[in-house]
Amino acid sequence: MFINAVSSYPPVGPGHTYRSTWAYRELYYGLDDAVMNRYGERPYHALPIMPNARVMPAVTFASVWMVVEQAIADAWRAVPHVDLNPCELRAAYDVPMDEASVTKLYERFSALDEEFSGWIRKQCGRVPRSLRDRKYSQVIVPSLTKLAASFPGRTQFELPSRPGWPLPGFVTSAELHTAYPIVYAGPHYLLDDATFGAIAHAVADPEVFFVRRIEVE
Repeated sequence: MFINAVSSYPPVGPGHTYRSTWAYRELYYGLDDAVMNRYGERPYHALPIMPNARVMPAVTFASVWMVVEQAIADAWRAVPHVDLNPCELRAAYDVPMDEASVTKLYERFSALDEEFSGWIRKQCGRVPRSLRDRKYSQVIVPSLTKLAASFPGRTQFELPSRPGWPLPGFVTSAELHTAYPIVYAGPHYLLDDATFGAIAHAVADPEVFFVRRIEVE
């Protein structure tokens, strides 16, 4: 079978544009207030999100957590071992994402420093009326590393890590992903083909999302 790794850490290299910069991605993904929800540790706390009103994507990431719009959440509601935790649309900001505007931010701030964080939060205001009906859910799923002990692994693979957070290699099996269609291998989500189909259109931009298809036995 095949699984699909998805995260908010796309590779950056030759041929990429301003849309592959951390500045563009931060405007694309939006803000969140850190809430630690672990699979199975209920009750979950609503995840406060503050999106850019100019984009409101169907799939985004709050830190390392996948966040999906209502239509995708509805498609996944019957998927086993997937908890869909409602998000709180706490505020929104309206910052342009054209090349000149993003380049100016990129040159003004260092990657994800406190100055940028403070600046972007100052742009937040009330959620526009046109966005108030938009609903999002945090995708909470089991960890691959915890599940792997219960499933003999035959497939080894590696995934890129966040800067400063090296990842070990992973070992998995088709049996595991058949039983658990979506699992977490931080900062990546691993989805079987059926569940990935619901988000494939939304994560197709290689400058905004990392996506890799992996064959497992």
